[in-house]
This record gives sequence, C-alpha cells and structure tokens, in this order.
Amino acid sequence: MLVVSDVHAGYGLGRVLFGVDLEVGEGEIVGLFGRNGMGKTTTVRTIFGLLAPTEGSITFRGDELVGRRPYQVARTGLGLVPEGRQVFDLLTVDQNLAAMERAGPEGRRDWDRDAVYEFFPQLAARRRNRGDQLSGGEQQMLAIGRALVMNPHLLVLDEAAEGLAPSLRHEIWQGLVHLREAGQGMLVIDGHVMELLDLVDRAAILEKGQIVWSGTADALADDPEVRHAHLAVG
Repeated sequence: MLVVSDVHAGYGLGRVLFGVDLEVGEGEIVGLFGRNGMGKTTTVRTIFGLLAPTEGSITFRGDELVGRRPYQVARTGLGLVPEGRQVFDLLTVDQNLAAMERAGPEGRRDWDRDAVYEFFPQLAARRRNRGDQLSGGEQQMLAIGRALVMNPHLLVLDEAAEGLAPSLRHEIWQGLVHLREAGQGMLVIDGHVMELLDLVDRAAILEKGQIVWSGTADALADDPEVRHAHLAVG
C-alpha cells in the first residue's frame, strides 16, 4: 500500500534521511522505531509532502506522492496523527472533528463523529469542551478521531502515546488493537517499543537516517541484542 523507496531528505544543507526504504501492506500494522533524532518524524513529514525529498520515490496504492501538496496527499487516503497532537485549542471537540470530517477515497464513510464518540466514549462526554480543556489522553483520542473521520486507508501515528501515563497509554493501545481488528492499516511511531511489539505485525528500526533492521515483531521481541544496540532497550 505505502512504498518508500531510497528516500533522501533534510533541512537546508543538513541531510537527515539517507536512502530510507519502508513498506506498509494493505491492512498491515508496521512499527517504526529509533532513538530520538534518527529521522522518524522527518520520514513522516516527507511522506505527507511537508518536506520535499531530494531523491527517491514514495507511492501510495500505486500513485506517486512526491511533488504533491499535503492536502493532495491526504486525499489519497493517508491520515496523520501528528507528534504533539496539534488539536485546535479554541475549538470544541465536536468542532475539531467536524473540521476534518469527510468521505475518504472511493466515497468511504466508515467513520463520522458518531462513530468516533462510540469508539472513544470519553470524547462523547467532552464534546462541548475546547481542545485546551482536555487532558493529554483526551487530546490524543481527539487527534486519532480527527484522523479517522477523514476515512483513511492508512493511519500514520507519530509518537502515538508521547507523554501519557501508563494507564492512558493502555487506553490508546487498546483503541489501536480495535482498529487493527477492524482491518485498519497503520504506521505507528512510538518510544514504548516492547508495548508496541504486541500490536504491530512488522517493525523497522531507523538509525542516522537509514533503516538498519526490519523484520517481524516476533523477531524483534526475541532479539535483545538488536534492541539494545539500536534502541537501548533490553
């Protein structure tokens, strides 16, 4: 579904990505791991057209994305849950969702505001509250819901549970499990490696702008040497 091939990118004269190769299949969950500063968010920004690659190709469902504007990328069926959540602080929960709600490719309408409220009951109770009146966990639920109402084929979550307490992380993971069971494809980036390995099908490790390891989640879970060498996780 998503194929990132030999992508190079950076900021000004500073190179960050050096030939990244990454794939996510239809209905597949892939975890992208790496220490801070290794290029994970730069990879996401490049996929979504927020940063132009200097070399390489990015295709989604057979269509080339390089050269498209971010709104054009989103219309192909890619949904982003950005790092830092970035909800609209002065809009209510309902207004945040309404601002993004639309049919996906081929007219898909699996998700609307009512479906999000059923999926995240806490948001239903807070639908009239502004974004800046929500807890961190509620903001993350809203960020996920806002991406879902765009009815994407692939959901990309950058730092899916950043800064959340363990109990709130558990709620987010459970939500992602339910999405997986519904067949939602996802590319998930987060520092809680061992927790995410229970969710993803495959994993890739990014180090200094290159994919240095890729394989099944089970293979990474069973290889403490690889985790310690590249992720500082035992």
